[in-house]
This record gives sequence, C-alpha cells and structure tokens, in this order.
Amino acid sequence: MKFYKKIVTKIFLVGAIIFGCVAVFGGCAVQSCGYKIKSLPNKIVYQIGEKPNFDGLKIQTINTNGNYQNLRFDAEDINPVDTSSAGTKKVVVKKGGFEISFDIYVANIVANDSDNLKKIFSQANTGDVVYLREGNYSPKNAQDDGFADVEISKSVTIVGDGTGKTNFGGNFIVGAKVEQSGYQKIDNFNGVKFIGINFLTNTSTKNDILQWGEGAYQNGAIRCFDTQNLSVINCNFCGYAFGILGDNANGLVVKNCKFKNILKNGIKISTSTKNTTIVQNQFLDIATNIVAFDGDVPAKLCAIYLGFASAGQCGVALCKNIFVRIGVANGNLVYFDAESKNKANTYTNALQQMAYLKNSSALVLVSTSLNDLYIDGLILASNTYSGCLQTAYMGETGKTTINTAGITFIAG
Repeated sequence: MKFYKKIVTKIFLVGAIIFGCVAVFGGCAVQSCGYKIKSLPNKIVYQIGEKPNFDGLKIQTINTNGNYQNLRFDAEDINPVDTSSAGTKKVVVKKGGFEISFDIYVANIVANDSDNLKKIFSQANTGDVVYLREGNYSPKNAQDDGFADVEISKSVTIVGDGTGKTNFGGNFIVGAKVEQSGYQKIDNFNGVKFIGINFLTNTSTKNDILQWGEGAYQNGAIRCFDTQNLSVINCNFCGYAFGILGDNANGLVVKNCKFKNILKNGIKISTSTKNTTIVQNQFLDIATNIVAFDGDVPAKLCAIYLGFASAGQCGVALCKNIFVRIGVANGNLVYFDAESKNKANTYTNALQQMAYLKNSSALVLVSTSLNDLYIDGLILASNTYSGCLQTAYMGETGKTTINTAGITFIAG
C-alpha cells in the first residue's frame, strides 16, 4: 500500500512539473502585441455621400518575437464611417483585443485637370477638402500659367488619387499672396495638408544653363512662408529646384514622400525650424552635376537644409529616411542659371571643385541668426546614406561652435 502511494505521489509530482513547464513555455509562445498598417486602401479620398471601399487595405500583427504576420479581418471589424459631410475621417479597425486607425478624406470640392485651379482655390474656405482627381495638371502651352503660383490662402486639405495618378506640373504658394513686388505673407497662417500628389516638372539645358520656361518652378513645388502645421504625406517630387521651400517652419510634417532629381534641395527651411518631423522619405539623385550660387556664395546642395534662428529646444526629428547620390558630380556640370555660370567662371577649376565638394551633403544644419549652432532636441535616427559626399554639414562659415550635446545621432 505504501509502495502504491509512493508511485501515485511520484506520478502526481511529475505531472505537476510537466504542467508547470507547459504553463511557463506557453507564456513564452508567440503572441500578437499590436497592429501596423502595411498598405492603405487603394482609395482614400471620396465625395460627399460616397460609400468607402477598403480594398487594398493590409494590416499586419506585430508579434512578440519581432516578426509580422498578415491579419485576417472582415468588413464587420471596421467601424462605420460617416461620409455625409466633408473632412478628415478616422477609420478604426478592431479585432482580437487590439485596434488601429487611419484617415480617409471626404471632399466638398472636386477638381479635374481641365479646371481653373487658381479660381477654385481663391474661392475655397477654411476646412475645405479639395480633391484633385486623376489627371495631368500641367501647362498645355507656353502661355498657360493656370498651374503656376496657385495660391493657398485658407487652411485646406488637398488630396490626389495617388502619385501614380494625380500628376501636378505647377507649383503652390502657401500662406501668401503673389504681388508684382513679391509675396504678401498672411499672418498666423496655419494648417495645410498635401496628400497623394505627384509633383512633376521638366527642364531643358542650353549652353550648359538650365532652362525653366516661365520660371515659376524655381520657387519649389510647394513654396511656403511662415506656415504652421504644414503636412506633406505620400507625395512625390521630381524636376524642381526645391521640393518644399519655406522661410520658417513650425509643426512641419513630411512623411512617406519621394524626392528625386531635385536640382538644389529636397526640403529647405531657410530661417527657422521647430517642432518638425521628417520621416520615412526617400531622397534620390539630388543636385546631380549642378553648379549653383546664392549671391556670391556657392549654394549648399543637399537633400535637407534646415536653418535654426534661436538657441534651445527645436524639437526636430529626422528618422528612417533614405539618402542616395546626393550632390554627386558624375558628368558634365550644368549651371543652375546664368548668374551661377558667371560666378563660377571667376573660380579656377580647382577652387570650383572644392566649393562643390564642401557644399554638397545629405543634410545641412545651420545657424541663421546666431553666432553658433546651439540647439537642443535634434534627433537623427536610423537614416540610410549611400553615395553622399558628406552625411551632414553643420554650423556656418566662420561659425564653429556646435552644441553636439543637443543632437542625438543614431546610425541607420
């Protein structure tokens, strides 16, 4: 009997140990800990009353082992979305104890490439969503200026059908009125979004000098001034002198964009940059073979140029961007304009090449109104650099003190 009890006790203990091990290892089993959007729906902009279609939406689970797995979900897992009024609409997907959301847009203004965009935007009101339907928004002839210097004077959202469908060959002036003497800035201008637009223009070369046609595009595809909370998302830029050109930026967001064959800078904020996020963008073939001058000084040719006008917290993050072939001379040099050619001819060839090398880099971070570059809260994290003469140019001519303690650099 005692022998029997010992056997039973041993079996019980072995079973308990096995059960405990299963419980422990079961706790270590791969589980989902959240979701991420792999790809947005094919269509993200709608007209009022149009039923949303989420074809193309792909969601992945983020697993505890660090891997991703496609999530199966049904229409019932997507919360209803009201498209009876214009605006940005949040779409929420809930399943398995987790949820994730993304935005779609309901437009109250719909434009085609045959419409007068200058008139459309001059009549827009704050809060409007302007839908640029699939098409080629570009000049029909040399006299057509309907897409050059299109003024955005109200807080609006501008959404295209995607970079493979909505092609825009002009430029936008954001936060200012165009006058003969220049630009009349709008005070406290705030909140413009560009989403899903392919900015595309072409130049030609004559006597080694770039030819710009009517010349409006030297202002950049998006020319902004003191605009706060400007967002540029899922857009492409190709052929312009600048993709985004601004004086001051506070709350700028540039995300999931491609800048290719830009002649000077993909993004340039010339004076003051604060609270800015530039993430998950591609910068390819920027300033290839270009010689350019800003006045008497060789221009800084780079993917991103950010000026800082005040010391202290800037709150700027440049993360997960890809930089490929920035400021590379691999052929015959081309002059940005006639003035650049005249200025370059005052240099010997050796000095010209030295100036070119010094002023070409993936990033330019400069002090614009201080003696030194002394900022905090600048994060450069997980960026990839390939074929760039320099990763970053910091400071300014004659200004050598840099607050490296305020700059966080994490290699890609």
